[in-house]
Amino acid sequence: MSRVRNVLLICTAIIFLAIGICGASGSMRCGNSYVKAGDRTFQVQERCGAPKSKQTVGYTIDENKKRELLIEEWVYGPEGGYYFTITFIGGQVSQVSSQRQ
Repeated sequence: MSRVRNVLLICTAIIFLAIGICGASGSMRCGNSYVKAGDRTFQVQERCGAPKSKQTVGYTIDENKKRELLIEEWVYGPEGGYYFTITFIGGQVSQVSSQRQ
């Protein structure tokens, strides 16, 4: 019985550790702050500093096939064995994703 309990405690600790490393779904922790959907580029830069990589991915296209909003990806990490990619559309965070190193 105590062996099962120990295994359950270890599994629970691993899950909480993974949640702590990745932060909430669709967010990234920078110091005491979180980056989440809707944040502006200047807010991310203030909270997290300069990204390791910054790349223009493209533009959104309107119904008249004209460029509308700039799409960028900023990469941070490695942090806790993960790289975090923040996708901005029109200067706002639209997605935060992580990838194991």
